[in-house]
Amino acid sequence: MGNPNYTILYIHFIWGTKYRQPLIDSELEPLLHAILKTKSEQLGCQVIAIGSVADHVHLSLTLPRTLSISKVAGTLKGFSSHAVSHTLRPGMYFRWQTGYAAFTINWRHIRIVERYILNQHAHHRRKRVIKRWELEE
Repeated sequence: MGNPNYTILYIHFIWGTKYRQPLIDSELEPLLHAILKTKSEQLGCQVIAIGSVADHVHLSLTLPRTLSISKVAGTLKGFSSHAVSHTLRPGMYFRWQTGYAAFTINWRHIRIVERYILNQHAHHRRKRVIKRWELEE
């Protein structure tokens, strides 16, 4: 019999830029998403969706049982902030806010959350956001 431990934890993270500055432009956005995806996978997470607007990012993923929510959030925020300000745009002031939001996702709602995250630009343009999932609301 295989490993008797089985967990699959779905988490929806949200965090904003420092002082909610509009630092994530259309050129930086796909690069930032790629960095977050790569680092998440290195941590053993499976990324479901990443979406962002100018001042915040949404990320849904599976969380391995060996990592805490705070460890994953801290690692992703620190790594991506450093990568942007030292590699992608050297000298740019790019920092994330101190906190973050994290929600567990029922497996039945994975696709609903995924669509919401992937359509961030449209939701914000139309002002049709889910308030508890948006830090500025």
